[in-house]
Amino acid sequence: MSGVGEILFQWIATAWLHGLCLFALVWIAVRLGLRRAPALEQTAWRVVLTAPLLSAALQVFALQGGLAPVRLERTEPVAATVKAALAARAPAASDLAPPAPPLSSVLGRNALPAIGFAWLGLLGVASLRAGWQRLALLAYRRRLVAARDAELLADARAVGEAAGLSRMGLFEDPRLPTPVAVPPDAVVLPRWIEALTRPQRTALLAHEAWHLKRRDPEMRAGFGALALVTLAPHGPQVLRRLDELAEQACDAWAAGFAGDGQPLAECLAACLERGLEGPIPSGVAAMARRPSPVVERVRRLLENPPMKPTTRPFVQYALAAALLGSAALAAPGLALGRPVPDAAAEARTAEADARQAEADARTAAADAATFAADASAAAADDAAAA
Repeated sequence: MSGVGEILFQWIATAWLHGLCLFALVWIAVRLGLRRAPALEQTAWRVVLTAPLLSAALQVFALQGGLAPVRLERTEPVAATVKAALAARAPAASDLAPPAPPLSSVLGRNALPAIGFAWLGLLGVASLRAGWQRLALLAYRRRLVAARDAELLADARAVGEAAGLSRMGLFEDPRLPTPVAVPPDAVVLPRWIEALTRPQRTALLAHEAWHLKRRDPEMRAGFGALALVTLAPHGPQVLRRLDELAEQACDAWAAGFAGDGQPLAECLAACLERGLEGPIPSGVAAMARRPSPVVERVRRLLENPPMKPTTRPFVQYALAAALLGSAALAAPGLALGRPVPDAAAEARTAEADARQAEADARTAAADAATFAADASAAAADDAAAA
């Protein structure tokens, strides 16, 4: 079992290193201008969270640490030291049982498998957390009341068809401070949208419909679990940026559908007026929440020319493959070496073995002399008897 634990430790430690390397690489690229291509930036940040486990698995199980592995050698000097001490001393009764190794040595030998199995436990916790969140979301949806406004329902059908959704249910929750998209096909609206104009409500529905089309609620839950499992220190920062990019993409599609960014900007302003204070279920995509750069989104919606949210999928796939390949081949990995005995202990053991061999030789010579003397005495006794 310790071998399995060590492999798990090697995998997660390598993934942690790869995550840091990819984060630094994408951060530099964003500062150099990748921010001007939101779709590519989104792909890059998603790779930062997803690729480390894949590239680490490739290094650990196929490349044995990659091109430039960081080797962690494990030494086991205790057994050799005990053996040398026992051989060098007289065989007293107190030496029949070897002394117990120090606690620090035992912890050092078992620490890596323990960390590996602890990570496996963390993976189980993340899975349970995701399942519980899913059940809570299903329970929340069952409590919702379907919207009855005929005009609003007609607009929702038109928006859903334009977004390519097979179905988009419309519900109401007076406690919500902001509209939310609930996976897989529901939009939940707060009570205050009744004060909005029809173009404003249509832009709002378009924004939430595009969240459902992009599967943003499911994506955020998945990337959040990956950030937890990989122990990424940059995970919260990457998740916040992915949320911002998702909102930008939905703003852009809604502005394009409405023909103008003004109605959606007015909806965002209405959200700000209400303070964004109130319960928001976990696992949903909210149109606005704290902390959120809502003012920057309003400015972007009102600027001319309108936003361009998309990039060719081929370019995004190529970027993802390039980042994954660079992590697997160029990022440092962790390779665990076999146990290496302590050099000083080896020398002491060899010296003790030599002394023991010399003592054995002297014992053998004494035994031979005794045997010869016994044989001579037996021959003399035989001669006297004859």
